[in-house]
Amino acid sequence: MFEPQELRILSWNADGVRSKRHELMDLAVSTLRADVISLCETRLSLKSQLNFPGFAFYRQDKHTNGRGQGVAILIKDNIHHSVVDIPKIENIEAIAIKIILSGIDHIIVSIYQSPNLPLLANDLNKLFGLGPRVLLVGDFNANHDHWIKGTNNAHGRMLFLHMLNHDYVIHASSSPTLTHYRANHTPTNPNLALALNINKLSNISAVPALSSNHLPIFFTIGGSPCLKPPKPFFRYDVADWARYRAFIDENLTLTSKVFKTESEIDEAILFFHQTIMKARDLCVPLGVKNDYQEYKLPRYIKKLIREKNNLRRKDLYSLDLNAKRRTRARINVLNTEIQHSIRKHYDRIWNNKLAKVDNPSSDIWRIAKSLRSKPTVIPSLISPDGTVASTVSEQSEMLADSFYANMNLTLSWTDDKVLAKVEQSIAKLDSFNETELELPTRPKHIWKFLRNLKRRKSPGDDNIHNALLKNLSQKAVVYLTKIFNGCLCLNYFPKVWKFAKVIAIKKPSKDEKTPSSYRPISLLPALGKLFESIIYSRLMQVTKHLLKNEQFGFRGCHSTTQQLARVAEHISHNLNLKQSTGMILLDIEKAFDTVWHDGLIHKLIQCDIPLGLVKLIKSYLINREFSVSIGDNTKSTPRLVPAGIPQGSILGPYLFLLYVNDIPIQTRTSLACFADDTASFTSAKDTGLIVDRLQLSLDSLREYFTRWKLKLNEAKTEAIIFSRQRQEPAKLLKIGDHTIPWSKSVRYLGVTLDKRLNWTKHCSTIRNKGVTAMNSLSPILNRRSNLSATSKLRIYKTLVRPCLSYAAPVWSSTCSTNYDALQVIQNKAVKIAFNTPFYTNLRNLHIKIKLPLLREFILRLTRKFYDSNSCHTNSLVSSIGKTNINELPYIDTYGTYRLPHHYAATGLAGR
Repeated sequence: MFEPQELRILSWNADGVRSKRHELMDLAVSTLRADVISLCETRLSLKSQLNFPGFAFYRQDKHTNGRGQGVAILIKDNIHHSVVDIPKIENIEAIAIKIILSGIDHIIVSIYQSPNLPLLANDLNKLFGLGPRVLLVGDFNANHDHWIKGTNNAHGRMLFLHMLNHDYVIHASSSPTLTHYRANHTPTNPNLALALNINKLSNISAVPALSSNHLPIFFTIGGSPCLKPPKPFFRYDVADWARYRAFIDENLTLTSKVFKTESEIDEAILFFHQTIMKARDLCVPLGVKNDYQEYKLPRYIKKLIREKNNLRRKDLYSLDLNAKRRTRARINVLNTEIQHSIRKHYDRIWNNKLAKVDNPSSDIWRIAKSLRSKPTVIPSLISPDGTVASTVSEQSEMLADSFYANMNLTLSWTDDKVLAKVEQSIAKLDSFNETELELPTRPKHIWKFLRNLKRRKSPGDDNIHNALLKNLSQKAVVYLTKIFNGCLCLNYFPKVWKFAKVIAIKKPSKDEKTPSSYRPISLLPALGKLFESIIYSRLMQVTKHLLKNEQFGFRGCHSTTQQLARVAEHISHNLNLKQSTGMILLDIEKAFDTVWHDGLIHKLIQCDIPLGLVKLIKSYLINREFSVSIGDNTKSTPRLVPAGIPQGSILGPYLFLLYVNDIPIQTRTSLACFADDTASFTSAKDTGLIVDRLQLSLDSLREYFTRWKLKLNEAKTEAIIFSRQRQEPAKLLKIGDHTIPWSKSVRYLGVTLDKRLNWTKHCSTIRNKGVTAMNSLSPILNRRSNLSATSKLRIYKTLVRPCLSYAAPVWSSTCSTNYDALQVIQNKAVKIAFNTPFYTNLRNLHIKIKLPLLREFILRLTRKFYDSNSCHTNSLVSSIGKTNINELPYIDTYGTYRLPHHYAATGLAGR
């Protein structure tokens, strides 16, 4: 592989980078082939999400009223690098990365110094103290005779004196880089590079390009950067599957031999895995993704850019003010034409991409969804003890330690009475040694599971893609069935299937530098998940009748909407009876990660599950390992999983339901559970009585969770009183020593419940979600796009309308004002799809295109929802919507809290 002998750096004051992204990347990638791009004055808002394919993008924003100056740095993602943590500085905005050139560390800092703030020596000292070799590059707003004649200012004088007292060099372009908006101002050169112990830096040149009054500067640093090897990907869409199956059949040998030991099973799995990998390498072609192809602009746009750049070069040296004004007027015209042409060019690219879609119902949805995804970039992490992890390997280790600590959160808790019972059950299980296989699995069962595999799921650490399993031959499926039956007979879950590859995803609105702000996403081996499906189906057969009716999570024919409708109907009905309802919402901290393995096994035995199946589940749970992966080639050392159920697994969520299935329910108090989301509620006319009941329920639940080593998050536990009364109860609930204040609104299962249950706050929330979804889809959902109106409407109905109608049967009785606010978003989508003028009669257009108004659509959902619940096997679900309208004490025709199914029945919506 070719190793570059220099690092190519482009620095630019963008004066707002969002609208100039494509022009910048064409210059940096196609013309200059820059490896590092330093930006300042990015002016990105809080919600701005920019993605530069082929580059890692790091930003440090400075916001004032939602937007600000900001600096950023981009580096090709095939260059090894790490983000450097910068100490607190006063006036300079800065972001830094560390790279290795010819085996030596170099720190590159992108900076911006505001002209309205003094340049401080202490700021410079801290930045130069980041390492022995430091490069500061950006806009210093500093001018001095040392680098450009006749333009001195305070920043320039201070910087020159600082250079004389310190051992670094100031590099500047020989030509001006800043052309002022006013023609009578002299061009200056504030864009500099300050190099400490970096000797192989070429002469800086100003590039007369890009749409800003600042010209970018370009230079190189001698030295070979440390490159990552290119990662090819397998093109499963063009694989030779017939040859793949033939190769597997040639290499697999079926015998009547039965696996009698665990080592024999492990050897068979290893041989099967190797055979699949060899067949993949032989029959699936490789492809290499070219992320930089996107940045190439057509010739006619480049011709306009060259004309503009020639005029800018001419303008720099012109002394005639009238000529300068005419030149700048022409430059402004060209800027507008260039931006318009670039926009049309990328619209054509999207149209061509969408024209190649084979299956519009799925492929357009996939493309649109990719626009809404946000890549996770992990900066330097800071642990609670102050340790900083800047390299990728250090970050993976710190994240692994954080995830491991979560699993140990409650493992040390002891309850002697419970512990004695659990140890007795474990001893009973350990004495069980039967290996007779009562019900073997068959190839037809395996084929059923294989057909349901999703092709686009990421593989685990074994790199077996689901496409490889879906295209197995009959002989391979028989061989795999034999392995599974051996595992069932020996009650053994192979260790190779118990290793999880963990990807860290940042939680929304969390500090990106804190390890606890990341959520682990586990990728498990595909063969292991296939075997899990078999165990899950057998466990379901013997336990599905045991689950509490109050538990709606991870159960077939149970949804969040049904649980919400049950709770909301209870609250509304009691409000009509002039009774108040109190509700507490419990948050279990790291619920799935802290499940006590021995306690779970004890509960499975107590449920009279066959001991052979319990022993297999124990083998599935113990001695599991995980490793945190960042990027393609970096992962942490393996960690043993001491507690918890495997995330990303098929069996794990159902095991959690069985673990908390004996949760206590207090008299006169109801429970609503959805996996680990637990709510307790009760109703009465006297709010004091409500508080007393809730306190008893809270104490009972806290004692239960503590006994079984689950920790309640006291800070996130909420309480609310749904009442017509204005005043809240004087008495507060307590959980331990923590007092829970009464909330005016709470969020439960994705729906906002306010104390009057009028749904206004929830409708406002989902409206904002709909606007965000529309904005994120703007590259393909806009008036200029040549995408067909049918496809645009499909995108809206698939990705935007679900945001507006989530759990709609619960809140469909809201007022007309809320419906009108939501309808505005659908109207906008229809206008974009058909490119209609502002005066179009949208109601007639809805009728013409057979698109129901949002109110009509939600009423239709509500009718369907309540009709489908009437024959449900869960009595709590079948009782939803059974309240007769004549049983409610309404004073007028409509009443204050009419229930959603009453509106659905009468065809009305809103009050």
